[in-house]
Amino acid sequence: MSKTKSRFMLIPTRTQFNNWSMLSKLGFIAFILTALSFLIGALTLFYPSDGAEINKQLLQKYEEKVVSEARLKLRCKELEKHLTSLNANVAECNPSIVNDTSKASKAVIIFSNNPFSLGSAEVLLGNYKEAFKYFKIAANQGNVDAYYNLGVMYLEGLGVKKDIDTALRWLRNSADRGDSFAQHNLGVIYYEGIEVKQDYETAFKWTLKAAENGNPLAQSNLGIFYLDGFGVRKDSKLAVEWFQKAALNGNLNAQYNLAMRYIEGVGVKQDYIDAFTWFSKSAKLGNINAEYFLGKLYIEGLGVEQNFAIGFELLQKAAKNDMPLAQFDLGVIYSQGLGEIKENVDYAIKWYLKAAKNGHCEAQHNLGVIYMLDKRVPHNFKKAFNWFSKASELGNTRSQSNLGILYSKGLGVEQDLKSAFDWYSKAAHQGNANGQFNLAMMYVDGFGVNSNVDIGLELLHKAHSGGNDKAKAIIDSLLAVNPKSSALKFK
Repeated sequence: MSKTKSRFMLIPTRTQFNNWSMLSKLGFIAFILTALSFLIGALTLFYPSDGAEINKQLLQKYEEKVVSEARLKLRCKELEKHLTSLNANVAECNPSIVNDTSKASKAVIIFSNNPFSLGSAEVLLGNYKEAFKYFKIAANQGNVDAYYNLGVMYLEGLGVKKDIDTALRWLRNSADRGDSFAQHNLGVIYYEGIEVKQDYETAFKWTLKAAENGNPLAQSNLGIFYLDGFGVRKDSKLAVEWFQKAALNGNLNAQYNLAMRYIEGVGVKQDYIDAFTWFSKSAKLGNINAEYFLGKLYIEGLGVEQNFAIGFELLQKAAKNDMPLAQFDLGVIYSQGLGEIKENVDYAIKWYLKAAKNGHCEAQHNLGVIYMLDKRVPHNFKKAFNWFSKASELGNTRSQSNLGILYSKGLGVEQDLKSAFDWYSKAAHQGNANGQFNLAMMYVDGFGVNSNVDIGLELLHKAHSGGNDKAKAIIDSLLAVNPKSSALKFK
C-alpha cells in the first residue's frame, strides 16, 4: 500500500482488498516453537511466539477493504485510437514519433480536432490546465469520459482548484449515464469518506450499480460489502458469488479473497485445492499476500504436494516485498532451523526486526525474548525492555507480563514495583495465565502491594485453569499453611 501516492492517478486501476480475518485458522503449523521454561525469582516468563496469535492491530492494517490509493485516474483511452490512426502518416515522416509518448502526444495535438483526445494528450504531457480546458469543451459536447475526468480533476485539484462538490457533480453525471468506473469510484469515495461524510449505504448503492455493469473492481468490492455487512446485511454466499465474478474477470484481489474464503470455508465449502488455484492466479498477477499464503500451502502441503523449498522461496519473495507476516515466518524458520534451513539466530533477528518495525507485535515479543533469554546472543535487557514495551502497547499479554518482570527486577529499566503491578494486572485481566500467576505472587508475598493471600489464591486458581502448571503447587502449599484463608480450595 502506497504511503505517499495521491489517491487518484491517471487511469482506472485495481483496488486492493486484503481480508485476513481467518488468518489464525490457516495457522502457522510448521512454525511452532519449542517452549522454553524460564523462571526469574518466583515469576513466570512467557515464551517466544510462533505466530499462533496474530496481533489485531497488524491485521487491521491488512483488513482495510478499500485502500485509499491510486483509484480514480484520468481516462485517456481515446488517445490510443488516434495514435493508431496517425501511425501510418506520422511514421512516414518520422518513425521515432510513434513509440515516444511525448512526441506522439504532440502529434495528436497537431493532427486532432477532437477535444477529448487533445485533453488526453495534454495530460500525458503534464499540462493539466490545458487538459482541463479541452475536457470542459468535450464535456459540453456530451462526452461522458470527459465528465469523469473533470470529476477527478476537481477532486484532486489537477489544473483547477480543488472542489469536492463540483467533483461529485461531474462524477454523478458520468455515473448516471452508466459509466461503471464513475459508479465504482463514487462507491469508494462514500465508503472511505473521502472529502464527504462516510456513508456505507450510498457506497453500496453505487458499488452495486458498477458491479452489475460488469466492473471487476466493483464486483470485488461488493464481495467485501456482503462479507462484512457494509451498507447491506451480511451474506457470505453472495460475497463469494461476487468474488467469483471479479476473479473470473481477472481481478487479483478478488482471486485472493476467493482463495481465503476456500481456506476459511465461509460462504463456500472448505477446499484447499481451490484455495491453491486462486492464490496461484492472484500471485501471478503480483498479489504479495497471495504469494505469502501460497508459500504457506506449499510448506504445509495443503491443496498441493508439500514442497518446503518452493514455499520458503515464496515466503522470501513476500518478505522482501516488506510483508511483515512473511518476515516474521522467516524469523521463526531461521530461529528454529525448520525444514531445509539451518538454524541461524542472526538471520532470525534480521527478519524479526523487519517484521517488528512493520508493526508485527509477535515479532516484537520474540525479539524481547531473544534479548532477554536466548543463550545464542548476549543478553541485552534494554533492548528486551524496548521490544516488550512496543508489543505490550499493541496488546500482547505475554509481553505485558514480561515487562512486569523487567520492572520488578530492574532489568533494562529502573526498578518500579508499581509499573510491574500495573503490567501484570493488564495481562491478568485479559486472561493471561502467567500474568495472573505473577500478579498472585505479588499479593501472596506482599511484594510492591499489601499482602492479600485470598486475592493471591483467587488469581492462582485462574492461572492454573488457564494452564499455568506452577500455580497448583503454590495453592497447595498456601492452603496447607492456612487452610481457612480461602474457600477456593484446589480441586
